[in-house]
Amino acid sequence: MDTSSHITGIIAFVKSANTGSFTAAAKILNITPAAISKNVAALEQNLGVRLFNRTTRSLSLTAEGENFLANVAPALSSLDNAIESVNTQDTRPTGLVRMSVSNVIGRKLLMPIIPALLETHPELRVEIDFDDHIIDFVQEGYDLVIRAGNIHDSSMISRYLGELKRCLVASPAYLAQYGIPQHPTELNKHRLISRRFLGNRVLPWRFTFPEGSVYLHEPTGSILTLSDPGTLVNAALEGLGIAETAVYLAWSHLQKGDLKLVLFEQHDPGDFQMMVQYPHRSLIAPRVRACADFIQQALQKNEALNIKPQQMIQWSALS
Repeated sequence: MDTSSHITGIIAFVKSANTGSFTAAAKILNITPAAISKNVAALEQNLGVRLFNRTTRSLSLTAEGENFLANVAPALSSLDNAIESVNTQDTRPTGLVRMSVSNVIGRKLLMPIIPALLETHPELRVEIDFDDHIIDFVQEGYDLVIRAGNIHDSSMISRYLGELKRCLVASPAYLAQYGIPQHPTELNKHRLISRRFLGNRVLPWRFTFPEGSVYLHEPTGSILTLSDPGTLVNAALEGLGIAETAVYLAWSHLQKGDLKLVLFEQHDPGDFQMMVQYPHRSLIAPRVRACADFIQQALQKNEALNIKPQQMIQWSALS
């Protein structure tokens, strides 16, 4: 089979599969939806299989289409990056960079630095998907992804951005009314605000003591359970109770005195790292490298991601 004669159809197919519609693919490729449909139909005719199930309102891959996409998408991505990287005379970052990031990290940490990124590299275009679910990096066509947690993926290049420490916080008004807990076992007497993770999990709050013992508190009696980590801080600010949240989310409120740290010396802040990741390959497009470099340098200057425990004790409710 002459592969070169099918390139147009393959590109139209991959873009349609990634975006979920001929119309969206047409916008990316700057051609008409009718041209996309015609190219995909010609590819299907040449392959002798149907790649998409089509209705007037939806487009979905057939089993053959899913298998074909899994094979051609990585090859097409490698081809794009090889073409971008071959011109060593002009390494200016230019073109579109697609990123995936969780909602709260995207809103609170990434978006504030995007204006400076675009000012530094005016020929870049950036597309950001805010998604808390696990993604298929290559198949969905992303260039960069920002992840947080215990990251183990040897197929990706991971670059350190900072530590996502956790803390327990409450408003001064709440503590004045309900008192300051001195030991984790006293949390049973308090109004708690917990976070629900994917899969409906509500994780226990972890505490450690000097002798090495560990205490886990299950916030099962929480008066409020939220799925968005950003709203945990808002609820604590309203004086609704004690919440476990990321330090970077509570940072400005701690500095202003609107929140206080609870059980600071006993609460385990965790050891979660934030990384920017991209596929492990020898040819990295200048646009991707420039974005990764900028994000890493900008976020490593963020105080909330690099604060030391001894610096935080000033905001303890007991201080």
